Amino acid sequence: MKTLPRNAVTAAAVLAIAVYGVLSLPVIHHPLGSDWGHYFTAAEYIWDRVDGIAYPDFRKPWFGWILGGVGQTLGYFDAARTIGHASLVIMVGSAGLLATALANRLAGVVAAGCVVLMPLVMDGVV
Repeated sequence: MKTLPRNAVTAAAVLAIAVYGVLSLPVIHHPLGSDWGHYFTAAEYIWDRVDGIAYPDFRKPWFGWILGGVGQTLGYFDAARTIGHASLVIMVGSAGLLATALANRLAGVVAAGCVVLMPLVMDGVV
């Protein structure tokens, strides 16, 4: 019987942490954090030009553009949650990969686990 390579075990552990983060963080029905009002306003200004919404022309953030694009199909709040979940998976994977490259496999798993516990991640996933 063949044994799994250590890299596969590390990758599976990091993936399991990402899945845990996506499934276990509480789901609330309003966005957390101080910037969501700004992001929703930016998305609405960029995608749905409405009279009365003012937004500086020099500041067209990518997040508002992406949020508005996905929000055209899902709605802005569901789009924000989807982007937050995708960001969580990318951050967990990136932390695990970087720590594995800089130190060892155990550091990669620990780093990925620490990302899930960061308040920034918890607030971003809403």
